[in-house]
Amino acid sequence: MGWEIYTRLGGEGVAVAYLDADQLGLCLPAPAGDPAGHRLKARNLGALLPVYRSGGVRCVVLSGVAESPAVVRTYAERLRHATLTLCRLRADGDTLRRRFLGRGRLTNRVDEAVRMAATLDAAGFPGTCVDTTGRSITEVAQQVRQQTGDWPGAGR
Repeated sequence: MGWEIYTRLGGEGVAVAYLDADQLGLCLPAPAGDPAGHRLKARNLGALLPVYRSGGVRCVVLSGVAESPAVVRTYAERLRHATLTLCRLRADGDTLRRRFLGRGRLTNRVDEAVRMAATLDAAGFPGTCVDTTGRSITEVAQQVRQQTGDWPGAGR
C-alpha cells in the first residue's frame, strides 16, 4: 500500500521518496536493547530526511510495522522536525490470516500477527486507521488519501 501511495503522489507531481522500514534496519545481530531495531530504524530515517530534503523531496512514504503506540513514539521523538501523518491499515482477523498465509513465508507466525492486530485495535492507534477488509488496493489508497488529507508537497 505504501508503494501505491508513493506512486500516486509521484504521478501527481509530488517530489516523494519511498522507504520500507526494514531497509532502515538491516543490521545483524540486532542492537542490544533494541531487538526489533526500531531505535536504529528511527535514527537512520532521521539521518536520511535531510538528504532527501536537499534533493527536493517534500514527502517520504514509510511502510513498515509499528507494533504499538510506544514504537510510533520512538519514531516521532527522532523526527521532531518533520510533519508526520500516521496511518494504520487494518483488516478483520479472517482477512488478515488469509493475506498473511498468502505470502507463503513465516506462516508459523500468523496467529501472532492476528493477536498483535487485535491488540492494536483495542489499544487505539495514534493517527488514522483505514479498514482494508474487502477493499481493493485502489479503494484503500483512495480512503487513505481521503482520511489523511493533503500531504507536504501535494500542492493542493
